[in-house]
Amino acid sequence: MRTIAERAPNRTIVLTGDIHSNWVNELHVSDTPTDGPGVAAEFVTTSISSGGDGSDSWSGVNERTLPENPHVRWHSNRRGYITCDVAADSWISDFREVPYVSRPGAPVTSASKWRVAWGEAGIDRA
Repeated sequence: MRTIAERAPNRTIVLTGDIHSNWVNELHVSDTPTDGPGVAAEFVTTSISSGGDGSDSWSGVNERTLPENPHVRWHSNRRGYITCDVAADSWISDFREVPYVSRPGAPVTSASKWRVAWGEAGIDRA
């Protein structure tokens, strides 16, 4: 993270997936988010169908983990996928989710949309 902060701050994106939940995280040089603005963005996407239907929250994560981790900007335990619109000056991640996978016909909705502007610190809702 220190190398990213020195050579490519606020223009580095990390895509991660298949941990059965969705996350938007600001990545910092240290483990302490109070060290200043994030230097990179991480978008974590769930799997589309494994692990059952999912839920609005993940027991223990929303209540205990999120308040202790201010670098986590958003979390969801629903199933779905992510689309990314990449342009020269920005990156937009759209988290697409379904309310269930246990039967056919689930509607797909945009659960959360995030924007990273090239060279600007932070992640903003799009």
